[in-house]
Order: sequence, then structure tokens, then C-alpha cells
Amino acid sequence: MTTPLPPERIPASVVIEEVLTGRTWHARLPNGKQILAFARPRSPQRTLSVGDRIEVWMTVEDFSRGEVQ
Repeated sequence: MTTPLPPERIPASVVIEEVLTGRTWHARLPNGKQILAFARPRSPQRTLSVGDRIEVWMTVEDFSRGEVQ
């Protein structure tokens, strides 16, 4: 039995629009779409503010959220 391949991930540049918690933010893609940016629980704590431009990784299966790098 084979294991499924992990989903393909692509980088995207976003601008933070709203701080929700210490690990979740509402962010906007260059095309105007709003996404949920998140940091994994075991990743280092990030201090992001409204207006910060960061890079997230999104899966091709779900363009509504991205993992902060």
C-alpha cells in the first residue's frame, strides 16, 4: 500500500489586515482575496502587526488559508 503524496504548496505574499490571536491573522493576497494566515503551534511565536507584508505557503487544494513562514 502506498502513502498519499503531501499536497503541493505554493508561496504567496500577503499583507496583514487584522490580528486575531498570537498565531492567526486575516491577510490579503495581491488579487484582493482575504485569507486566514496561521502559524503552527510548535513554530516560533511571531509578532505581526497590521500592514506587515509576509510570505505564506498555501496548498493548491485550499486557497482560503496559508501557513506563515
